[in-house]
Amino acid sequence: MMVHDLRAPLTVISTNFKILSARGDDLPPEMRQRFVANTHLAIDRMTTLLDDMLAVSKIESGALSLRFENISLADFLRGHLEFFEGQAQESEIHCVLDCPPDLSARFDPSLMGRVIENLISNAFKYTPKGGAIKVAASADGRGVRFSVRDSGSGIPDEYRQHIFERYFQVPDQVDRKGAGLGLTFCRLVVEAHGGRIWVEDAAGGGSNFMIWLPR
Repeated sequence: MMVHDLRAPLTVISTNFKILSARGDDLPPEMRQRFVANTHLAIDRMTTLLDDMLAVSKIESGALSLRFENISLADFLRGHLEFFEGQAQESEIHCVLDCPPDLSARFDPSLMGRVIENLISNAFKYTPKGGAIKVAASADGRGVRFSVRDSGSGIPDEYRQHIFERYFQVPDQVDRKGAGLGLTFCRLVVEAHGGRIWVEDAAGGGSNFMIWLPR
């Protein structure tokens, strides 16, 4: 789990440094500042991963106390999507956010932030250069629905019910992209909030990971 989850901030750090080293003098000052700030943020997040790993054990043992806060979803999702800005530029992947400005929900922002970043990180892994990733949220009955959609090759039907299981990987995609624990973490966190997580085919190709949480 640690190895898998360290890859996202390490990729952000590596990509930002590559951009700053190669094109730093040509970038507008505000963009340079954003890359530097995101690099510091990635370093800070790496130092908290051990605590997050302990949370997995607590979830499974029933000992975790969630810290619920009322969260503005547009700001929340925008902040986590901007974390990948350097990677998006490097990969020429177009990232889109679709969320009503007044939509809010109650959840643990630290744990759900990790879930969203895991899903976005996975979307980058399977989206080809020049593709697109869309992060969205909307009201859904007595809850809210999140989605992270990529434009990759999708997940075969026979494997969808297994991808949230510990250590499971789609056979054709066992290619150094994780230990099969990232989606297990997502499932445990979402279920601890009384929600559910699943995956669907995305319109036009790719995968659409969906989360429903009670409000």
